[in-house]
This record gives sequence, C-alpha cells and structure tokens, in this order.
Amino acid sequence: MVDLGLLSRLRKGVSSPNSA
Repeated sequence: MVDLGLLSRLRKGVSSPNSA
C-alpha cells in the first residue's frame, strides 16, 4: 500500500515541477 504522505508528495511534485 502506498503511504498517504508519499501520494501527497507525488501529487504536489506533479503539480509543481519546480519542487522536483
């Protein structure tokens, strides 16, 4: 199972490529 934090971080990363 994927962690909620990881999912949230991935979502944020996709929304904000600058964070990457």
